[in-house]
Amino acid sequence: MNADILSQRLSKMRGLLAEEGLDALLITNYSDAGSTTGFDHNLTYLSNLSRTYPNSFLLLTKDDYYLCVDRFEIERAGQESWLKPVQPALIIGYPTEDYVALILKALHERVARPRPRLGVNGRRALASVALPLARQVELMDVGLEIERARAAKDALEIETMRAACRIAEAGVQTIVSNIRVGMSELELALMAEHEMSKLGAEYFWAGRTMVMAGPTAVSTVGSDSSRPERKVARGDLVHIDIFPSCRGYMADIARTLIMGRPAPAQQEVADVTFEAFERAIASVKAGVQIKDLKATAFDAANKTPYRDLIFGPGHGLGLNEDLYPRLRPDRNGEITLADGMALAIELYTMVPGVGGVRYEDDFIVCGADPLRLTRAEKFIVCGD
Repeated sequence: MNADILSQRLSKMRGLLAEEGLDALLITNYSDAGSTTGFDHNLTYLSNLSRTYPNSFLLLTKDDYYLCVDRFEIERAGQESWLKPVQPALIIGYPTEDYVALILKALHERVARPRPRLGVNGRRALASVALPLARQVELMDVGLEIERARAAKDALEIETMRAACRIAEAGVQTIVSNIRVGMSELELALMAEHEMSKLGAEYFWAGRTMVMAGPTAVSTVGSDSSRPERKVARGDLVHIDIFPSCRGYMADIARTLIMGRPAPAQQEVADVTFEAFERAIASVKAGVQIKDLKATAFDAANKTPYRDLIFGPGHGLGLNEDLYPRLRPDRNGEITLADGMALAIELYTMVPGVGGVRYEDDFIVCGADPLRLTRAEKFIVCGD
């Protein structure tokens, strides 16, 4: 770990303390080691500790920090963490009240105010922990503010995201190399996940890898994806969405496969969607507002019969839960892209009777010429 990068990360979070008038920031992991939802990935960002450290927390003040892990993990954490874990530590199986008591003890040793102002990431602070804390401290949810402070990715983050993208592309290639008429969506998804896991994917942040084939594969979120009974047929459009996590950071890419030569309707949908996709990519520049990026992407598509069937243009990218900046003009239209922001540009069109077309690539905003981490093509032609 580069000491300068760690110092910059700590400075960002301490700057947040000053901006929000907080006495301390709490990053918690009161969950089991297998959880992908109860773990706050900001613990990885600040300490390099992964979700395999259950019952841990980091308390950060303007002057110092307190990193607490399970007593049986002290030695391992000392080797893996960028910050030194502090004793006394937790014991496996400690009840919530003792976990909260340890947090409060560390907080009151560092803050003189009787009712300290404590910031938490509300999406990851479990109610069983947050509610008891709220009886004794002034609790503030600063989850979005943390994302904003971390929006510009540093060199180590970009390097890790590149690794995640390589894993994701290997998942795509596994499907492309093995797909055959008669295979199920689930079979292909599991095959890709197996290969990605071998290459270092820890888990898949949005759930099961999405593989959707045929004219009825028109769910925008993949809720009916990976159906064991759905078999790939000749002539199908097959759209896939792959999102592995590598060392806490995610890649998110989508591709469109065609089982043979595309029919005219399939070609038309792909043409419209890919043009919108390319227009969105052309707008990934520092200084561009999100509302203008979306307007540019959808300008041509809005003049076609698919204007109400095309979705996008994507979301932020980074640690598992990073979605800032959210590319939704209804809420974030005035947000301006800035150097270092990581984006997944995603456009997809779902047409009943034809099927789905989906494109997604990952980028780092870098002046007028973004750093492109992945590259999609209009059709990946597959078949027997």
